[in-house]
Amino acid sequence: MRVVPDARTWARIPSWEWHRANVDPVRARTVIAAAEVAHRLEESLSLERSVRLQRLRAVPGVGAMLCSFGVFWFAEALGMEWPGDALSIPLIVAAFLAASGLAIRMLRALLPQGARVEARNV
Repeated sequence: MRVVPDARTWARIPSWEWHRANVDPVRARTVIAAAEVAHRLEESLSLERSVRLQRLRAVPGVGAMLCSFGVFWFAEALGMEWPGDALSIPLIVAAFLAASGLAIRMLRALLPQGARVEARNV
């Protein structure tokens, strides 16, 4: 059985452990930054959507990569085994990015001529 570490444990992982796991410093900082404000992110679940998004956007690097880690660890906690174990995370990232690209194309097709789809903090 695998248990996903709590936020405090994630925040305490030393840099050399991230390096040994082949996680680059930018991604490691993103996970650590999210872990450090995890309690505030959890609090936001009961708040208005705009407040939730504002809190998420305050964490630098939150996006497809962090979502992919969440999907990976959630499935691991449910007992799912990934082909290639952690090597499947880049495929999950690619799936998130492809889904985002598809959503943007769909929105552009639905918007009136001349309207723009704009993303912030991507």
